[in-house]
Amino acid sequence: GGVSLNQLLAAPLLFCAFVTLGNVGVSFWGVSWGMDNFKATVLEHASSRTKLVLQPGVFNREFPGLTLFAQQVEPGGANLGNVFVRDETKPAVPATIVAPRGKVATDTEQGQIIFLLNDGHIYRQSDGKLDVLGFESYAVRLDLTRLMGGFRLGSDRPKEMSLGKLRELENDPATVEMWDGVFLKKLKVEIQKRYALPAACMVLGMFALPFAFSFQGLKQHLGLVLALGCFLVYYTMLSIGFSLGETDTLDPRIGLWIPNALFAF
Repeated sequence: GGVSLNQLLAAPLLFCAFVTLGNVGVSFWGVSWGMDNFKATVLEHASSRTKLVLQPGVFNREFPGLTLFAQQVEPGGANLGNVFVRDETKPAVPATIVAPRGKVATDTEQGQIIFLLNDGHIYRQSDGKLDVLGFESYAVRLDLTRLMGGFRLGSDRPKEMSLGKLRELENDPATVEMWDGVFLKKLKVEIQKRYALPAACMVLGMFALPFAFSFQGLKQHLGLVLALGCFLVYYTMLSIGFSLGETDTLDPRIGLWIPNALFAF
């Protein structure tokens, strides 16, 4: 059409710049913000559901391994009277807990629903013996992880943290000892990933542009097929970089940036 590639370059370049900036926002802050809000919503829903299913004088087995009973239940679970709990979350040492008072609370940091019981007793039977333990306060924590198919509401994993939090943990001496050093490896890979993916938006966008002009007429769709094939190559290299970085075989500063450098070249 008489228009050169340089004249057409402005629009895709601007588009790639906007996508890169958007990806920077998501990688640096958006991931953490989204996960925090998601967990808060799930915890609020679970808390509301727990309070709704607690009916006075009714045995409840909504949560795996726990049987809950309260003779008196105030609206919203603010106060419970004459509480009975059968805890079989540890089959080897099942426990029966009885308390005259209790209430439902939430632990937002650990992502748990908690039954706080007061002035009660714990009964455990093992090897033909019955052990009785009195307490002033006792917390029965409901395992929401099992209800959600293994999704953890507690402490964040590296891929759920903001870049600032990742950097902070990377410089914390205590991080080296976590998970026998595996956590630090995942941390370093995740930090490089947060920088490499926004850069990939610009690199891959500019890389794909010439393919749109490489084929004429009815063969133009081949440019799309070839671009998708090259993206598959990029993604494979990136996945290999993740694996090598997490196993400490290759520095993630190299493994995660080789695909960008190669495609930019």
